[in-house]
Amino acid sequence: MTISFSKRSNKQHTLSCARNDGSQTWMQVSDFFIVHDLAHYAVETVLGYQNAFYGMLNSGINITDFEEPKEERTVILTDEAIVTEHLVNLLVIEYRQGVINDFNTMLADSIQKEDTRYKSPQLTEEQLNSIRTSLKQYMAQWYQLPDGENLTLNFN
Repeated sequence: MTISFSKRSNKQHTLSCARNDGSQTWMQVSDFFIVHDLAHYAVETVLGYQNAFYGMLNSGINITDFEEPKEERTVILTDEAIVTEHLVNLLVIEYRQGVINDFNTMLADSIQKEDTRYKSPQLTEEQLNSIRTSLKQYMAQWYQLPDGENLTLNFN
């Protein structure tokens, strides 16, 4: 799947995904969701996740399906997607506010508060550093991108 983040000066950027089967999904996204969705990409590619956000999009779910209120949402989130969402949320906080010292403990606490059925991954320092570095690189590419241009990534 080809993922494109299109930069617009009015900050109504676009995230679009051209799936492997030729179909597409897209939506307008704010600056917040640029960081959030690039964090998803960093997590899912570094950890090899295939059933979280981008994997679900590649399987045919539309981006806008995730925007529905929880009680109205028809999308059934995978366990991997739920765990990844907690991981991404912490990474966004960290990106904005600085490194979280005991990341794995914070992640486990966050996941356990939602539901004890979900097992928190124990990220190695190498994995966490790779995710952090990837996110910083993607964000640097985004900030350097001229208005009207695309940051394009591949997800398999």
